[in-house]
Amino acid sequence: MADVTVEIASRRAAPSPLPMWACPKCAVEIERSALRANLSVCPSCGFHTRISARERVSQLTDPGSFSERWAHLRTLDPLGFVDLEPYPERLHEAQAASGLSEAIVTGDARIGGYPVILAVMDF
Repeated sequence: MADVTVEIASRRAAPSPLPMWACPKCAVEIERSALRANLSVCPSCGFHTRISARERVSQLTDPGSFSERWAHLRTLDPLGFVDLEPYPERLHEAQAASGLSEAIVTGDARIGGYPVILAVMDF
């Protein structure tokens, strides 16, 4: 008997022209722009996505009001701390991953017109 090959065409949804995001908690798909408009919180289940410190500053403050302070400060290692790898290596990896020189972004801003001092962690 002759070998018979049966091909089954896979059915794929047409690609969306808009960038979509799928919630890891409830699996609902929404447009990334809608997610950003909802402050990076899933409108279906309330799942909070990870955002950077700079994104949080942008969400909290009045547009154009944030002025970063103490950006010149750098972490030192006066004790020569070593764990599984030297602290300076861990620090360099964290800086490369976050794009920040420190784990905290600080500055002056306005929220609802009121002057504030802001400190936002990036972790």
